[in-house]
Amino acid sequence: MNSKHFFICLLMFANTLATELMPKQTTSLRDPRRKIFPFMQKEVQNWDTFLLSKNKKTLYVGARDTILALDIRTDTTVRVNSILIFSSSSPQRECFNFIRVLVQLNDTHLYTCGTYAFSPTCAYVDLTTFSLVKDTEGKPLLLQGKGVSPYSPHHGSTAILVDGELYTATQENVPGNESVITRTLGSSSVLKNEHWMTGDATFVGSFNTQAPPNDDKVYFFFWETAKEYNFFENVIVSRVARICKNDVGGKTLLQKKWTTFLKAHLSCALKGQFPYTVIQHVFAVPHPGGGALFYGVFVPQWQVGGFWSSAVCAFDLNAINKVFDNGRYKELHQNCSRWLPYEGEAMDPPPGSCSVSPPSDKTLVFMKEHYMMDQTIQPLYNQPVFVKLNVKYTRITVHQTENILGIPYTILFLGTDQGAIHKVVVVGSDAHIIEEIQLFEKPEAVQNLLLSPEKGILYVGYSKGIVQVPLANCGIHKTCPDCILARDPYCAWDGRKCSDNWNNKYKRWVFADRLLYPCFLLFSSMAGKSNFKQDVEAGNSGLSCMRSSGKSRASSRPITLIAVVAVVFFCYPDTVKVKSKVQGCRSPLQAKETPKQEKALFNGSQSILQVDLARKLLTAPTPTMSTCSVQAKRADKNCLDLGLLNKDDSRGAVAAEEI
Repeated sequence: MNSKHFFICLLMFANTLATELMPKQTTSLRDPRRKIFPFMQKEVQNWDTFLLSKNKKTLYVGARDTILALDIRTDTTVRVNSILIFSSSSPQRECFNFIRVLVQLNDTHLYTCGTYAFSPTCAYVDLTTFSLVKDTEGKPLLLQGKGVSPYSPHHGSTAILVDGELYTATQENVPGNESVITRTLGSSSVLKNEHWMTGDATFVGSFNTQAPPNDDKVYFFFWETAKEYNFFENVIVSRVARICKNDVGGKTLLQKKWTTFLKAHLSCALKGQFPYTVIQHVFAVPHPGGGALFYGVFVPQWQVGGFWSSAVCAFDLNAINKVFDNGRYKELHQNCSRWLPYEGEAMDPPPGSCSVSPPSDKTLVFMKEHYMMDQTIQPLYNQPVFVKLNVKYTRITVHQTENILGIPYTILFLGTDQGAIHKVVVVGSDAHIIEEIQLFEKPEAVQNLLLSPEKGILYVGYSKGIVQVPLANCGIHKTCPDCILARDPYCAWDGRKCSDNWNNKYKRWVFADRLLYPCFLLFSSMAGKSNFKQDVEAGNSGLSCMRSSGKSRASSRPITLIAVVAVVFFCYPDTVKVKSKVQGCRSPLQAKETPKQEKALFNGSQSILQVDLARKLLTAPTPTMSTCSVQAKRADKNCLDLGLLNKDDSRGAVAAEEI
């Protein structure tokens, strides 16, 4: 290589280092600038499995030999409500009972399964006493867990409860070379799969959208050694499998076996670089109408230059189903031992379709040999959402939120094998790290993540306990430029400080309410909110902070805000029920006839309340506008600060339009 070529290569390497995504802020466990709340319980290890109760008040944790019920109703502390010991008697580490399945059947019972010293076992938990359900002899009722829980804590597994039926995927034997997807509980037949996955298949997630038209299917994400490639070394690929909930198995063929199983290859790669082939974890973000986006964390099969790298790819559920419903199949040609696209006639109905009528024997024979799709599922934008060098991500959770002006953002929380959390904001097809939090004194892998948007808390599981991490950390930014440059959707400069717009519990109450939130956004956008400064896309602190340093430049045109107040109250100790009969859409002319209303005129630049508005403004012809209604709410020793009406603590139905 001559000196010119060497210099060009050196420049390319330097450019790679220069463009490597670095976090805007880095904090550690004892850093006073970042509040995190670790919690441990003496002699309890491996806090691996999380389950948030249906009422969002209790976090159930499956650990080694133990199930814990943690009271998480307060923002900064965790209180152990109960501990259930569900253990084996062997002292060897692998022979403990590692909880791998934890689901809530109803308001009174959980269902749990564990490795139980290489003897998978399941049990019911009575929530009223937080104890194992006992048999007629007063002994704990223990059930066979083969195919539901793995034998070893090192084997991957996933479980999901759908309509009272438990779908699980794991290894069915001690060596860990027999992969199986199983359905148990409920009234449907117990089903398992044929040998349609390789023995080393490692499962990382399972999902059901619970909304038509895709609520009749269950999806499983895993990686396995690919059979379809004839290379000198085994190649690992990531896949998604799909089965139908109404599958009852075959009558003569495939008895007690899945008849709708299909699998397809997931691609996650940057053009011209090594592909990220090994999926580590996946998180589903449901969309209205039955859609969903699946965000997966991938790593390459081999380290490059002695370092790991990781990528996040997003897959649209519609793209996945398109491959399963309309794609071609692969088939194994015995004469050449190669997997090639199927070129024969199409089957009707096609294998894998959730047809009401039972499949024919001809379809089942075809399905036994044609369970793999030929087409590869490509990610959103045909490239990773986010790539990070020199890091190995182990877990992901996703929060889709909106800033104070209603602009939507996707925030990724990524756990690493070294005990860090990376907070990443996705803006269109671009992404950037806004914060890195080192959680532990000694490096160890993040085992689990659970996000509670209602509380604004991220729960992190690791070997010795859990850590509570508030989603926002706006107080670390002391100046307007720092606040803007953070590019954090949770944070905005309010003229005096970097304000946390999410962890304010009153604002979260509004954000979570589908009726009040549009009213809040309507007021925020029309009244200008000129005192809030934020630029997530570009982080242009010069322009934003220059405007906030002087007088507001927002339009001074009057804005008519008609507040239809159902009940106005302050912080009383008693429980107050707020009800409103105001429904649908009203014009100002209709709204003026509503009882208990107040008419208000706001100035867009000063937000000054002028109570007695001339009636002629109401009787003038006006366009249609939306009126949001307040449904029954409960307030226990709390008041709602909407930031409306000069921070008057009130709850009401609000309609606004610009004159």
